[in-house]
Amino acid sequence: MTNGLTIRRIAPACGAEITGVDLRDPSPDTVAMILDALTEHAVLIVRGQQLTPEQQISMTRKFGPLLRVPYIKPLDDHPDVIAVLKEPDERNISTFGGTWHSDFSFLDEPPSLTFLYAVEVPDVGGDTLWSSQYAAYDSLSTGMQQLLDPLRAVQTAWPHGTKGPDPTSAVSRSVVMTRKDPSADREIFHPVVRGFRAPRAHRSPTPTNDAANSPTPTARPCSSTRCIPGDSKG
Repeated sequence: MTNGLTIRRIAPACGAEITGVDLRDPSPDTVAMILDALTEHAVLIVRGQQLTPEQQISMTRKFGPLLRVPYIKPLDDHPDVIAVLKEPDERNISTFGGTWHSDFSFLDEPPSLTFLYAVEVPDVGGDTLWSSQYAAYDSLSTGMQQLLDPLRAVQTAWPHGTKGPDPTSAVSRSVVMTRKDPSADREIFHPVVRGFRAPRAHRSPTPTNDAANSPTPTARPCSSTRCIPGDSKG
């Protein structure tokens, strides 16, 4: 506990809860402590916050520059905020972000952090699941790590491209997504294994993304002729 801020681990591989902090205007010292906690725990939960969109944007800027993402309609008055909604009557539809993924990995520079602010959640269900790719990598044999280290995965925004779902596919009416956009077919190559972008960390997670990995299982080596499938589930 430091300056009223308490960090409590809630799971072995990843996840901690922070109390004693007001995210509407965190001080530089508080931001530094939160970044240290992110390096250690990867996922942080901060309950009881009351943030307007303006306050959420201001808070996010304290952790780094904002990234305005393509292919998803943001809030009308706040283009840096995406509303992830699914109403109770929306059943048997595709859920936004419903597969294992690393956010927007099809971009040249994917975001290093994502802030989710829960406004309304159901009493049962609707859970967001997290997995530690650090733990996944550390659990591999040395030989498997050495096989993975030089590989690059093909990333595209294929759900929004010409090979993605039909525009009439049932999705939440509250999340408006671009479909059949040829620009989303562009291939981006990222290392299968990459270090966490925060300067404090020196570990090697293995980011995977069902939603962005090329639908054709492909991985291309940086310095090896060995290839493994590039499409995997977290």
